[in-house]
Amino acid sequence: MTWKLDPREVGCSVRGFSSAPFAKGPTRHRGTPARRELTVRLVHLPTGITTVEKTAIGPFTWKQRREAEARLYAELFPVLEDKVANALHIPGR
Repeated sequence: MTWKLDPREVGCSVRGFSSAPFAKGPTRHRGTPARRELTVRLVHLPTGITTVEKTAIGPFTWKQRREAEARLYAELFPVLEDKVANALHIPGR
């Protein structure tokens, strides 16, 4: 039986940043769309071990933002799982 990290013990923080001005839309008077960044960071709550942050860049719709967030979470979860297994000295990992 292999050890798996419980997703309920993982906290996820998501930060977003947009280069668009607050008063106007991103392409209202300019030809370039706003650059949007989405950064995801995972934390193992019992031990406090964190992963490195992963960032997705691009003009996102809300659906694309959720998809990018899920993709980054899926990329970071195995990394966090390995870090926690190494820190807790779990055999076979």
